[in-house]
Amino acid sequence: MKLLSRGFKTSDVYFNIATNFRDMSLYDEALVYVDSAILINPNDIGYHISKAGILGEKEEYAEASEILMGIVSKEPNNYDANCMLGFIKQV
Repeated sequence: MKLLSRGFKTSDVYFNIATNFRDMSLYDEALVYVDSAILINPNDIGYHISKAGILGEKEEYAEASEILMGIVSKEPNNYDANCMLGFIKQV
């Protein structure tokens, strides 16, 4: 958080903060920061996959599935998105 207050507002900083909140099971906070990372760098598929993972952990499977299906439609061989989508469909 100190990095943000010092002006380091890169997508990676926001993503790392999101990851820390996710690790603490603070999913709403994690979503705020991963969304910020996505706003800065919308082309980073990893950020979108992470957001889907957070939503899955919040048991918001429909929204997570929608994100993952969008990724798979653009990148059918994306291993991470396909694996996570398979897991979510099993729940």
